[in-house]
Amino acid sequence: MESADKIPESPLTRNKQNLCEVCGLEFSKRVYLKIHLQKHEGEKEYVCDICKSKCADQSSLKEHKKTHAKVFTCELCGYVCSANSKLTRHLRTHSGERPYSCDVCKSTFANSSDVKVHMVVHSDAKPFSCDYCDYKFALNSSLKRHLRTHTGQKPYSCNVCGYACSVSAGLKRHMLTHTREKPHHCHICGSEFSERFRLKKHLEMHANEKPFPSGLLEFSNQIL
Repeated sequence: MESADKIPESPLTRNKQNLCEVCGLEFSKRVYLKIHLQKHEGEKEYVCDICKSKCADQSSLKEHKKTHAKVFTCELCGYVCSANSKLTRHLRTHSGERPYSCDVCKSTFANSSDVKVHMVVHSDAKPFSCDYCDYKFALNSSLKRHLRTHTGQKPYSCNVCGYACSVSAGLKRHMLTHTREKPHHCHICGSEFSERFRLKKHLEMHANEKPFPSGLLEFSNQIL
């Protein structure tokens, strides 16, 4: 019969210092806990009740929640977000900046994700069909906008005057009548405009000037 000192030690014990925060098991030694944690590697059981992001353990979740405590505010309209990257994207709605472009048609976009969505229009696939007419679309979002021409739905409304429209871009243009913002600037003479198409019309005036303003054609193509 083996003596008691030769009986292998069980890794499991009631030891709060070596507690697995994932499943609640307790271990006699730290090394056993580390080996055990490898089983949980890649598991994400802890869910943020604010944004529903998942974390591997309780301590990671606590660190994640600290990101929600950080507040970034737009000085132009008061928009509030939890990350500086989100604020940067939001500011482009005021400045009109569109730093991402399509390699096929040179259309420009405010966000890189918009370029990926846009690339679908260059394919032949149009899987989204209108139930009211024969129109077909490459994007489901395009179909939804089109359907409003049949239903008359206007889901976007102004919280200042009650004006309603069928597309979000229409509401953004309308809001400029309240804020008096003019985010589109002429790089030649500095004139400011509330809408991109007005800037394009203005640039056509410069196109008739002699000598022809340097770089105008390239700039005009970028705002199409």
